[in-house]
Amino acid sequence: MLNLFKMDMRRLFRGKTLYIMMIVLTSIVLSSVILSDSSANLSELLGGMQIDDPEMAFIGGTMGVGAIYGLIGIIAMLFICNDYSSGFAKNIFSVHTNKRDYIISKLLIMMVACGILIGLFVLETVVCAAILGRSLTVDSVFGTVMFLFQKWLFSGVFAAIYIFINLWTRNKAVGTIAAFIIGTGGLVLGFSLFFEMIGIDASIIIDSTIHGASGLINIGFNALTTLRVLITGAVWIIVYGFLSKKVLLKKDVV
Repeated sequence: MLNLFKMDMRRLFRGKTLYIMMIVLTSIVLSSVILSDSSANLSELLGGMQIDDPEMAFIGGTMGVGAIYGLIGIIAMLFICNDYSSGFAKNIFSVHTNKRDYIISKLLIMMVACGILIGLFVLETVVCAAILGRSLTVDSVFGTVMFLFQKWLFSGVFAAIYIFINLWTRNKAVGTIAAFIIGTGGLVLGFSLFFEMIGIDASIIIDSTIHGASGLINIGFNALTTLRVLITGAVWIIVYGFLSKKVLLKKDVV
């Protein structure tokens, strides 16, 4: 697995995808800071404030650190789909017969990419906010650090579902749509509105989804909420890891 990971790391830094996503992220940061309220502090600009309304949560999902989850979906799509379209996957599996190693390597690569993008997001937000005279105060330094750390950890959960979808479909269009819908919470928003229409309080179900659990992470750090998020994330990683391995075992490499 280590050899696969090293190979993917080289591909990540030598390819164009990560750097294109960094440019896209820069435009997101500029837009969020420029369009934000002049009284918004750093905590709000990072997207660390809790949003209870599902419709506003969907909009908030496209801004702040949460926007990165959609970008790593694009990276996962290009990595995996290109493996198959170029025939590279056949070479990989002829040497690395353990399909689990391939899945773990891709998951770790997505987390590395997410860590880089989160660091860039914070740096650019601070610089842009300072230039525009926005407040650089945070509601809690410890809460902010834990918020960013949990967001990074949870990127592995998003990576797990992206890996499964792309291994299953091997289609760039489907992978791109999945990155947008799942990364921005569009799917969860649809469920929320449906349950609201029929008069059912499904908050527990919604919070147990990948995007719903991610939305529980905020700067107001709470140990029980963190434990709940981590358990939810671990369960989803196991589920999608199992499904991804099943896909690799049942579908032809080419």
